[in-house]
Amino acid sequence: MMSTDQACPKMELVMQSVVAKTRNYFESEHGTPMVDVDSGAVEASSQAQLDMTAIVGLGGRVNLWAVFSFQACLVNAVHAWMTVGFQDEPEEVERHRQAAIGEWVNTILGHCTQDFGHLDKQGVPLTPPLMMDPDNVFPEMQITVFSRRYLSSRYGRLNISLVRPQAVFPPGRPDAPR
Repeated sequence: MMSTDQACPKMELVMQSVVAKTRNYFESEHGTPMVDVDSGAVEASSQAQLDMTAIVGLGGRVNLWAVFSFQACLVNAVHAWMTVGFQDEPEEVERHRQAAIGEWVNTILGHCTQDFGHLDKQGVPLTPPLMMDPDNVFPEMQITVFSRRYLSSRYGRLNISLVRPQAVFPPGRPDAPR
C-alpha cells in the first residue's frame, strides 16, 4: 500500500500527463486549444459528471481510475472527427458516439503510460473504458475525487478526475468492473 505522501506526487504526475496529452491531441489533431477553467469559475451547481462519462482503470502501482466527463457538444465533435466518411444509421448513433469517446480515452491514456510507466516496472495495465449512465452516477464519485481539472474548448467542456478504485466501487459491489 502506498503512503499518502507518495500518492500525491503520483497523482500529480498522472494528471499532468493526462492534461498535456489531452491538450496536445486537440491542438495537433484538430487545431483546437483546450484551456484550463479555473475551478472557482465553475458553478458550484455544475456537476463533475457531464453528458457522457468514461472511466478507465490504471492498474499496477498507479492504481487509479481516470474519469473523463464530456459536454454533449464536445462528444459530438469527437464523434464527427473519428467517423469522417462513415454513415451512421440513426439507431446506431449513440453507440458510435460512446465508441468514439472510448477510443479517444484509450488513445490519450495509452500515450500517457509513457510518462508514468516508470512508477511500475511491470507496466501500467489499462482497463477498457466503462461508459457511465449519466442518470445513475454513483454518489461516491462526488466525495472521493483526489484531483480534478476542468478543460474547455470552443466545442465544450471536459472534466478530468482521478479517484481511487475502491472508493468508486466498494468491494463486492456487483457492478464494479473486474
